[in-house]
Amino acid sequence: MRDNPYIAILLGFAVVIILGTALLSLPASTVDGRGLPLDDAFFTATSATCVTGLSTVAIGKTLTPMGQVILLVMIQVGGLGLMTLSTFFGLLLGIHPRIQNRIVIKEALNQVEEFHVKYLLRRIIVYTLGMETVGAIIFAARTGLGTDPAGNIFAAVFHSVSAFCNAGFTLYSDSLTAFRFDPVINVTVMVLVVGGGIGFWVIYGLYEGLKSRVRGDAIPPHNLQTQVVLRMTAALILIGTILFMSLEGSRSGVTGLHLFWISAFQSVTTRTAGFNTVDIASLSFPTLIWIMAWMFIGASPGSTGGGVKTTTFAVMLASLRAVLTGNEKVELRKRTLPETVVRRAHAVFLASIGWVFLTVFALSMIGVVGGASTFLPILFETISAFGTVGLSMGLTTSLTVAGKLILSMTMFAGRVGPLSLILALAQKPDRALVVYPEQQLPIG
Repeated sequence: MRDNPYIAILLGFAVVIILGTALLSLPASTVDGRGLPLDDAFFTATSATCVTGLSTVAIGKTLTPMGQVILLVMIQVGGLGLMTLSTFFGLLLGIHPRIQNRIVIKEALNQVEEFHVKYLLRRIIVYTLGMETVGAIIFAARTGLGTDPAGNIFAAVFHSVSAFCNAGFTLYSDSLTAFRFDPVINVTVMVLVVGGGIGFWVIYGLYEGLKSRVRGDAIPPHNLQTQVVLRMTAALILIGTILFMSLEGSRSGVTGLHLFWISAFQSVTTRTAGFNTVDIASLSFPTLIWIMAWMFIGASPGSTGGGVKTTTFAVMLASLRAVLTGNEKVELRKRTLPETVVRRAHAVFLASIGWVFLTVFALSMIGVVGGASTFLPILFETISAFGTVGLSMGLTTSLTVAGKLILSMTMFAGRVGPLSLILALAQKPDRALVVYPEQQLPIG
């Protein structure tokens, strides 16, 4: 484990999933007093820890307040990462992280630059709790406390944490459809989702820039990661909104500002969060294709979301441009990318496509109850699980026990990253003593 930080990351998520499965299986966790069946408990715990949002049970109707609190804790731990939280609390107790822990945290946050662990973790926790608290206050103020103040306050906290962690879990059977025309709830959820999905390192860079501006100091230029993430995020949100309005405007019967709120909300939440204000199964085929593409891309490195990540997609586009223009170097934002970065992006992209393909194949064979195994819903569910999104065309309730296990593995791979999973399980090869001759190979 000391030589392979990826193993520690995998074990951290696995421990939370196992504990969550045991707790959700307790009689006190469910309304019927029987506890969740082991397969449903494992699936729900995996979905919560991997901040996905897919569920085989109705959370608000099936789980007791205790069960919902357990689920909420798993979402929070899964969003931030067990190593991040444990190191932070260790720092509070005066325990400084060992060098191995710093390496694990660096890999968990997908960072290539050096950083001060104590300084960054403190800001991550403060930022997270600050965003979630403000979101919960807005939720509570907008929905009202009603006749059950404690329950409504908890619901506000639950949805705020779920939104920031890009989990997509709700206590309502129709997700957030009831709020589809509410600008306050729409904007609040979208800000929380984007705030959790662009990555803590980007937020840290923006914070440092804002602090310099307030102090009147020289404003340092944003690093390449911040530039790429912000531009890719803005482009995906804008393109997604336009596509949804174009493809679903005439079909939905909704126009004007109402159509904009539905379109913008779905564009933001589609990539990782999994909330919906429309019936996903009723959407047109072209819209579903666009949603699957956005789910596959996912969030950004070091964030609470999954997918291949916006930076990976940006590198793939830059690689394509380099080939089309005859450029031997891959350039992005007037910077030349190292060959190791390009190779890693290609490996992540290829491994992700391979994982999705194998999952679809396995689900088609043994994962779905007979009669429900149509290709599009299976592909949609698979990409949703891999991107830790949580949107569904209604296939989740048709999963067999084997199907729940298969999708759980896909959610796990999507959260930790398929490449991280491979690197954790692979043997570290000895350094090659022989260099083979180079030879051309026709491509395309």
